[in-house]
Amino acid sequence: MPGISKPTFPSENMKESLLQLTSRKLISVKTFQSTSDSADRKLSSIHLYHYSDGSNILATIVRVRKRDDFKIETYGLLTKGIPELYIKNPRSTNSVPYSIYGLLGNRDSLQTCIVPGTTKIEQVDIRLGSLTAAVQSMDTTKSNLLTKLLGTEKVHDYSCLVLTFQASTLSSPLERSKTWVSSIELAQMALAR
Repeated sequence: MPGISKPTFPSENMKESLLQLTSRKLISVKTFQSTSDSADRKLSSIHLYHYSDGSNILATIVRVRKRDDFKIETYGLLTKGIPELYIKNPRSTNSVPYSIYGLLGNRDSLQTCIVPGTTKIEQVDIRLGSLTAAVQSMDTTKSNLLTKLLGTEKVHDYSCLVLTFQASTLSSPLERSKTWVSSIELAQMALAR
């Protein structure tokens, strides 16, 4: 099985999109590298967007080599072992947008995975089946038995933007929910450019 390359983060597109979050001002963007790359997983740089109300958005693109690792739920490889992203003992939201929530560091956090090229909030997910279906639905080439036997079948790119939102402690649950959905939609727009 071939190796994978490090994904590139769309810095300018993402900053431009996340500037559009209403009711808060983007104060700073910090970029750092994780040391959690392996032969089976590569991360782009991690970007921390800090807002005037004290909320944060963390974003990075994670690429995995194996289809079965393409998930956040149940200790998926998209965040496993990455201290900057891994939410311990998360709970699932079980509603659109499918996300997990729990503590990251000492802050309540929401997290999900956005496959580049997806445009619907329903395509945002943490589960293996839904994420791999999103990747496969964007593949316009059809494989057949001959391409499989010859090994010329296209290898899918199992990459997603892991998006994490840490709300201000002063915001209401309704405000948090609205900001989370807006953040996801803006990130999808940034990835589509």
